[in-house]
Amino acid sequence: MMFSKSGELLFANICATNHYHQAEYSHSAYVEGRDIKLEDVIESMVWESEVAKAQLLKEVKALCLTDTCIEIESKKKGTGKSLMHHKNMGDDWFRVRFLPIQDPLTTDLAIMVTEYEISDLKSSQVELLEAQAVRDKFVSATSHELRTPLNGIIGLAESLAFQPNSSTALESLSAIKDCGHRLSTLVNEMLDAAACKSGTLVIKNENVDIHQVAAEACGFFAKRLEPGVRLINNIQPSLPKIRGDRTRIHKIFTNLLSNAVKFTHQGLIELSANTYMEKYLQVDLVDTGIGIPSESVGTIWEQFSQVDMTCTRRYGGTGLGLSVARDLVEAHGGGIKGACSPDCK
Repeated sequence: MMFSKSGELLFANICATNHYHQAEYSHSAYVEGRDIKLEDVIESMVWESEVAKAQLLKEVKALCLTDTCIEIESKKKGTGKSLMHHKNMGDDWFRVRFLPIQDPLTTDLAIMVTEYEISDLKSSQVELLEAQAVRDKFVSATSHELRTPLNGIIGLAESLAFQPNSSTALESLSAIKDCGHRLSTLVNEMLDAAACKSGTLVIKNENVDIHQVAAEACGFFAKRLEPGVRLINNIQPSLPKIRGDRTRIHKIFTNLLSNAVKFTHQGLIELSANTYMEKYLQVDLVDTGIGIPSESVGTIWEQFSQVDMTCTRRYGGTGLGLSVARDLVEAHGGGIKGACSPDCK
C-alpha cells in the first residue's frame, strides 16, 4: 500500500501466496476515495499501550526520502479497516514495513507500507526457544549427575594407583563398580528418553511374570533404603503373566522405585497389583515419602520435572526417570497417573 504524506491511500497491491511462496492472487490499482488511511494500518495492529501506537505514527509521518525504513512485528486485530482480512486475523503475526519513497506520478513524498505474514516464522522461533530451554534443562540436570560418579572413579583409581595392595583396595574397586553402574544407568536413561521421543523404541512381545520382575527390582533397592524404611512387594505370584517387553517393564519398576526410595525417609514403600476389567493389570505403588503438592501432580511426568529446584539440589537426578516410565507404560498400551494425600502441602 502506498500512502500520501497526509496519510491518504494512493495505491494498493494485494498478493496472496501459498506455503511455497508462489503467488495465488494479485491485484493492484491506483485508488481514489478509499476510506483507508495510514492511521488505520497502525490502528489495526495489537499494541501494549496507546503511547507506543502514537509514537510509531509520529515517527512514520516524520519520515524523509533520506531515511531508512521503519519495521515492526505485530499481531493484527480482527476488526477495523484493513486490506488484509482472513479467518485467523488476531492470531497471526505480520511484519510491517514503512518505507519513504517518491510517488512516480506526482514526485511527492509517499509512504510505502508492506505487510508480510510471518506466523510460521514466529512458531518456529517459539519452538526453537522451547528446544533451547529443554537443552538447557538437560545440560543442567545431567552435568552434575555425570560429574559425581566420574569424580568418584577418578579419585578412587588414583588412590589404588598409590596403594594397590592396601586393605581398602577391594572397597575402592567396589565403589568404582557402583560409580560405573550409576553412569551406565544414566546413559541408558538418556537413550531411552531419546528413543521414546523419536518414536524408535522397540517393544518385544513376550510372557512376563510381573511378580518376579517386581521382586528383582525390590531386591536391587533393598540395600539402598534409609534406616526404618520397609520395602514390601505385595504382588502375588498367582497373578497371570502379561505380554510385553520384560526389560522395559523392569525399567518401569526401577524408575518408579528409585523415585520412591529417594524421597521416602521413614515408613514404607509398597507394591501391589490386581487384574482390572479381566484383561488389564493394575499396579499400585504407595509410599510414605515427602509427598507431592496437588498442583504439581500433573507435571511430574514431564521431562526434567521436579517439584522445585530445592529438590534438584538436595536429591539430584536428571528429571528423566518418571518421564521414561510414563513413555514405557504408554508404549505397552497402558496409562499411568499419580496422586497425593490430602494433607500434602
